[in-house]
Parts: sequence; structure tokens; C-alpha cells
Amino acid sequence: MKKNEKVAPRRIASSVLFWAAVGVVAFGIIWVLFCISLGHDVNRVSAADVIGYGEFFGAPEDPAEGVGRAANTTETHGNPSACVTAHADVLDYTDGVIWGWDGRYCELWEMDLYARILYLEFWGTSRECCEAGADSILRMLEAGYFGDSLGAVLSARAENGALVYSTYAYVWDWTYDPDGLAEMYALAVERFTFGPVWVAPFFQLWYYPAWAVPAYEIDGVYFSVPKG
Repeated sequence: MKKNEKVAPRRIASSVLFWAAVGVVAFGIIWVLFCISLGHDVNRVSAADVIGYGEFFGAPEDPAEGVGRAANTTETHGNPSACVTAHADVLDYTDGVIWGWDGRYCELWEMDLYARILYLEFWGTSRECCEAGADSILRMLEAGYFGDSLGAVLSARAENGALVYSTYAYVWDWTYDPDGLAEMYALAVERFTFGPVWVAPFFQLWYYPAWAVPAYEIDGVYFSVPKG
């Protein structure tokens, strides 16, 4: 009995080491899969090939000062529902279009697409981040690099063939939260009607891209402007 009593602890120790090794291997596999999944969403906008398409809005202001925005002329800025209601007489849906800032207009399907892209890219972040994201798309439209219509910009592909807004690939297959989509639609109408305030046209997760100039970071989303 004494001999067996000495062997048993060794068997227990071996078993513990075996299962510990299995646990380490399993954790490693899960970690690798997690990192791979993150890699697929690092660039929320695949627009690396837009380098050097011309002057944009000048050098970005210091993000630390809480700037990076143009003058705000919307009286009810920060409340999309109030903005749309207060300025309902300004909104013009004649002939199936919505008239926007500086004489621009879009068709209703384009506004719907705009709201859906905003939902997929920004819903769940702060109001400030959603506004900056909405404005980034309008700045891209304003630049005219991917076309002169909202639909053309949202469905555009960069020179390398990648979608400029990767979420466009599944925008019609997503199950949306009705309240969230309504919120993004109100925001989309507000920003398109009264014009963008934030200046940066590019955004992505994790950090500023090397091919652009840093502008500001909001809720972990990094916004930037073109070089040159």
C-alpha cells in the first residue's frame, strides 16, 4: 500500500499537466481565430488608393483641442429628430428627391442607402461619432473623387477593386434594429440637408492609416484627411 500511495500522486500530477497543456493549446487556437476575425474589419473604409487626388480642406486642426469641425449653422445640431421637425419646411421631397446643401440633391433610395451604411458603420457609438461618420461620407461626395452622387460614392470601388465602404457588400442582407435605423435615417437627412460640419473624409478602426493625415479620433474610430 505504501508503494501505491507514492505512485498515485505522480499519476495525478501527470493528468493535471496533460489537461493544462490541452487548455493552453485550445486557448491559442481561439486567440488566433479571434485575431483573424478582427483583421477582416480593421479597415472600415478601403480607400487607400485615393492618395493625392487633390487639395481637400487644408491641414486638420489639433484633435486635442476638440476641433476639426467647420462652422455649425444648424440651430438644432445634436438632435436629428428636432432638426428635421424644426426645418420641415426646408426639406423638399418633390419628385422623389431630397434637396441638400449647396444645391445638391439625392433620390430617396440613395438616402435610404446612406442611412443603412451609417447604421452598419456607426450605430452604437456616440452621437458625436455618428455625426463625424455621416459627415465623412458627405465630404467624400463633396470631393467628387468617386462621382457626383450619393449613390455613386456609397457603392464605389477604389482603384484596387475594393469597396470604398465595405459594408455595402451586405447592406441589403442585414437585419436592422428599426429604432436604430430610424435614428440613422434622421441623422442622414439632417446632415445632407444642412451640410457636413466635420472635415475628415476617411475613417478606420485601430489607428490612423499611413497614407493619410491624422485629424481626430472618436470612440476608437480614427478620422483622417488626404495628404498634400
